[in-house]
Formats: sequence, C-alpha cells, structure tokens
Amino acid sequence: VLPFFKGTFFILLAMHYLRTGKYALSKKALLAELAGTDRDILAVAVNGPAEADRARPERLFGMLLDWSGAVIDTYREMD
Repeated sequence: VLPFFKGTFFILLAMHYLRTGKYALSKKALLAELAGTDRDILAVAVNGPAEADRARPERLFGMLLDWSGAVIDTYREMD
C-alpha cells in the first residue's frame, strides 16, 4: 500500500504552493501546514498506515482513490 502513497507528497506540495504561495521544505513541514484529507493522505506517506489500517488495505486504497478523484475534479474546474 505504501508505494501508492509516496507520490502524493509531490502532488500535495504543488497544491499547497498553488493555494498559499509557500513552498514547504520537507514532508514534515508540509504535514504541519495541511489539514483534513490532504493531511491524512500525507500522514500515511510519511508515517505509514495506522496500526488498524495495516490489516485493511482496501480502506487505504479507497481513501487514496476518493482523494485523487477530488483533486482531479478540483483542478479540472480550474482549466
């Protein structure tokens, strides 16, 4: 599951820069700036899945799919 979350850092970094004009220098710095689902997604990428989720990869995949769909919808509307 974790390899699927690794690339989210770069997406979240770009999104954060577009929203705020600030560039986070590290994953931990970006994590401190985020909230909601964005923060939850990056927390999995940085810290790994919570103990309860390790036995339920379908929950993590569902979270990632829902989040990525929302990101696509958000930035599609900007075009």
